[in-house]
Amino acid sequence: MKLKSIFNDAQLFYTTKAGLIIFLLFLIAGLLSLTSTTFGENKELPPDKIIRFTGDANWLPFSFLNEHGKPDGFSVDLVNALCKELNLRCEIKLYQDWGKAQADVAAGLADAIVCFGKTAERERDFDFSEKIATNNAVLAVRKETATIHSLEDLHGTSIAAVSGTPYFSYLSKDERFNVIPVHGEADGLKKLVNREVTAFISSELSIRHTVRYYKIEGIKIVGRPLWETDYVIGVKKGNGQLLEMINSGLFALEGKGAVDRLTTKWFGSEISVRQIPSWVRWAGGAGASIFVLIGLSAFILLTFNKRLREKVKDRTLSLEKSNEELEKEIHERKRAAEALRESEARYRMLFEKAGDAILIMEAEGAEAGKIVDANPAAADMHGYTVDELMDLNIRDLDTPNSAKEVPGRIQRILQGEWIKAEVGHQQKDGTVFPVEFSAGLLELENHKYILAFDRDATERKRLQAQLERAQKMEAIGTLAGGVAHDLNNILAGLVSYPELLLLETPKDSPLRKPILTIQKSGEK
Repeated sequence: MKLKSIFNDAQLFYTTKAGLIIFLLFLIAGLLSLTSTTFGENKELPPDKIIRFTGDANWLPFSFLNEHGKPDGFSVDLVNALCKELNLRCEIKLYQDWGKAQADVAAGLADAIVCFGKTAERERDFDFSEKIATNNAVLAVRKETATIHSLEDLHGTSIAAVSGTPYFSYLSKDERFNVIPVHGEADGLKKLVNREVTAFISSELSIRHTVRYYKIEGIKIVGRPLWETDYVIGVKKGNGQLLEMINSGLFALEGKGAVDRLTTKWFGSEISVRQIPSWVRWAGGAGASIFVLIGLSAFILLTFNKRLREKVKDRTLSLEKSNEELEKEIHERKRAAEALRESEARYRMLFEKAGDAILIMEAEGAEAGKIVDANPAAADMHGYTVDELMDLNIRDLDTPNSAKEVPGRIQRILQGEWIKAEVGHQQKDGTVFPVEFSAGLLELENHKYILAFDRDATERKRLQAQLERAQKMEAIGTLAGGVAHDLNNILAGLVSYPELLLLETPKDSPLRKPILTIQKSGEK
């Protein structure tokens, strides 16, 4: 933008005849210098020298084997164009084992890697070309997954990553993650779809291209980009001669727009590629002719020095203000992102540590009632693992009679009702037990789910039955006491009156014996 401003100001000067002549001389000298500069000839390598490139056979769309078994992709096209520009004889071999592709270059069995991520760890074995492209690493999960938004949500779960990549190396060093190595994006996404892993991490462009290429369904990308990686061509450490040639060839291809065309062919506008503005080529011509044009340049710079300084000052003030606003915005975004991460971690901990079972289920469509997430308490209650529960529908946990009521309960929830009820559930081994649950509607990312809290009612029902038995025994005791009291009142006469009659009855009276019998019966 600054050079554009300089040339705009210079137009005033070039309106004069003398200025126009000077400008034309400047332009011609630059063009002659550019014409004399050649990137396409290689005079340093023997004519029969073959440059051997290696790469990953499973890295769509950068490098892969097409349906004919031939190397294909953005990186392969770029290397072919580079070799043609440099008049080099090149061979490209793609490996199913990405680690071997790197090891061959590091050991000198091959000369270069077609394209890979620039990392500090790889600097021990490789020298890197100028940056070719920039890409981001992202997390891919199944579409029904509702509780995973970042790496923090994946602690203790299985994550797939392509072996030999920076992502695999980074996660393998962290004990919180169970990293599963895969051979490529297609392999990783297949394991994700088949529920062998919880998530898959790779470059965003590779995931999107693989999903389209293999028509994979049921996958979504979640959260913010995790890492930004520069993609480069790598040569064995110390091979400066080849590296210099590769950089010169890349510069020439960029100047001709070849890199832009390959980028559009394979990625559209989804990738950030290093661009060489047209003014750089003008600057190259001017640099080559610097000794011829130094006097003219000094004249132009002195003429417009004052105006340029004023414009630089104004522009500097504007940039400083913009930088302050940008820094403030970045700070606010970081603070919001940190607050979001803390909130997600807090609610994830509550979800995982809750004593009651918590289930999240699909609310609509053909999969209504399908369990998409569950906490450890739910798994323990039913005798399953969390991953096993996520393969089930709530009808699989209900007893047959309770399962018949599921559609009606789902409709009530979709109408906004928060329902509470007692149902029968069955464990993995078939054991039936009572469950008290409450459930309602949960909306996440414009998708409707059912959130349910379950509690095993076995112990409560046992205590309730025990209490009812105790209350029955108490009622029986009270009744028996009342009956005994009433009987005592009736028998009191049978005990006391015979005693009075005996006092009045002579000892030789025949009535005395029956009266004594009545008295003894009353005392019993």
